[in-house]
Amino acid sequence: MNEFREEMCFVVSLYGTALDRIGIVPLLGEVDEFLCAAGQPSTHLHVFARGFGRNPLRFNNAWKRLQKSVPQDLESIDLYSFFEGWQSTAQWTATCNVDPEDAYFHLGAGLATMPDAEQRIIGFVRRWLDRMRPAYGIGFFRKRRWAPDSYGHGIPCQFGVNDENDGPEYGESEIIRRWRDGMRNRVYNDGTQRDVYPYNLLTRVHLERDIDGRCLRDWIRAEPSRGRLIECPGGYASWTVAPEDIPDIRRQLAPSGVLFVLRPENRH
Repeated sequence: MNEFREEMCFVVSLYGTALDRIGIVPLLGEVDEFLCAAGQPSTHLHVFARGFGRNPLRFNNAWKRLQKSVPQDLESIDLYSFFEGWQSTAQWTATCNVDPEDAYFHLGAGLATMPDAEQRIIGFVRRWLDRMRPAYGIGFFRKRRWAPDSYGHGIPCQFGVNDENDGPEYGESEIIRRWRDGMRNRVYNDGTQRDVYPYNLLTRVHLERDIDGRCLRDWIRAEPSRGRLIECPGGYASWTVAPEDIPDIRRQLAPSGVLFVLRPENRH
């Protein structure tokens, strides 16, 4: 169990998605195909809607019901590829969440169970950008014991260690909780970023934020240590940062107020 908890996972979280109810089933269908191709076939769906129960259902049964009709009262859907003999929803090899109310999506996998998980997941997300149209996105590595699937949604870890830190780029549990307010207020629409991550999906409004008298786009490109910025189709830009450079970049960006977790009102 200790080895399981220490496994590193990679997750992409997208915020402010434009996915409507009609698009949920096609998206989940492609997620299922993606996981099958990666050797992690979907095993269960947890559908938060009347008539689907309180626990995850076997994928095939729940999938057939969803294909016939998406519930009008749907809150969110979790898709899982569980370990054999799983006993809790933390025991996944891969996971996906679609939450239309919060305009949120994530896709993640364990690095030990999905070869090249990072490249595979980023590639899948890129193929869906035109249809999901997120306002902002992050990609991060996080130990399983720190509940990486919950982190993206602004929910602290689930293993009884909520008061500890998991590295300067992630912040403590209270800061994680406060991101729920950031999501509800959709702060990413004014160019605010949650934090600095190995992968950051930005739009024009982020790139034009003022940093020391110049826009973020120019600020990043002024120093190689500030990562690599690549313009992508659809008005997006991918900002990748080496993990060892994240603490210094956070420190430099802190005075600008562009990072939600480092704003004075959001610190301990």
